[in-house]
Amino acid sequence: MARRKATLRRPTLDDVARSAGVSATTVSRVLNNRGSLSDKTISRVHAAIRETGYHPNESARTLWGKQSRLIGLIFPTTQNPFYGDMVYELERELYVRGYKCLLCNSSNDSAQERQFLDLLLANQADGMIVGSHNTDIQTYQQPNLPLVAIDRITTRSIPVVSSDNHQGGRLATEALWKRGARRIGHINSIESQAAPYSYERRRGYEEVLQEKGLEPKVFPIDWSAPYQGKVAALDSILEGNPELDGLFIADDMTASLALAMCRQRGLAIDIVGYDGSDAVRKFVPDLPTIVQPIKLMARKAVDVLTREISGDFSVAGTRYSLPVTFLPERTMP
Repeated sequence: MARRKATLRRPTLDDVARSAGVSATTVSRVLNNRGSLSDKTISRVHAAIRETGYHPNESARTLWGKQSRLIGLIFPTTQNPFYGDMVYELERELYVRGYKCLLCNSSNDSAQERQFLDLLLANQADGMIVGSHNTDIQTYQQPNLPLVAIDRITTRSIPVVSSDNHQGGRLATEALWKRGARRIGHINSIESQAAPYSYERRRGYEEVLQEKGLEPKVFPIDWSAPYQGKVAALDSILEGNPELDGLFIADDMTASLALAMCRQRGLAIDIVGYDGSDAVRKFVPDLPTIVQPIKLMARKAVDVLTREISGDFSVAGTRYSLPVTFLPERTMP
């Protein structure tokens, strides 16, 4: 006679109620923070939850509270230190407000991003914060969708939180001028990748050079290129423009690579980057950079999103621009 295979039984709400010596209704009230209960009862229920290993049914809790307390984060890649820092700060800020996060790395692929959006909507996410480059996604056109963009314009109705990219471009170029550079180039993304805020960095650079009576020189580069592709692109810029004595590069990762290449070649080119992520500041302390206020940007994005979740869409289309700072190079201790 074949032996019946044992199946794993998940603890239920009734199991918790029996363990705590209360009704299932009381357990539900504790889980959903409903009604007036004594601290003793609440403690007993939480102790029973730990003892039984019970996990609340999130779908049921959504039906009770009308919110899933789930926020979707869609970013191109957390391999980029700026996005990694931003996701970290967003998760911290959302956690203290009682939200959980589902992180989606879109790899700047529109089809993949649409699938993530479908997943988030199917799971009744309360809202989304996106830092993707894709603008051809119909979901973003939906009215009254709780959504905030980071440094990207997806549609005219979605609020955007960014650093003051124009001022950052000016600060970087002025810093190079003060350091004695007079033949200052600028490296930015290729046109198909460039968000409007990337152009703001370029505009700040061009303004300063025009004020100084100098001719701007902009070099486009593919941010998404593999390492060797970026090396080849930077090598072409350095070899083809030996007169350069300064470079403002609108991305710290590319700026770090360019700094190393210049030193290997013995080139006396001052370089200023942009982003100021924690990793770059720690591991490339000799790279001057424009520091984005990542923590403040995350807090503002969550502030705006929670307003929309509560039904207040008066902020639709608002552009929030937060101040940046210039951080000169530091010597290692």
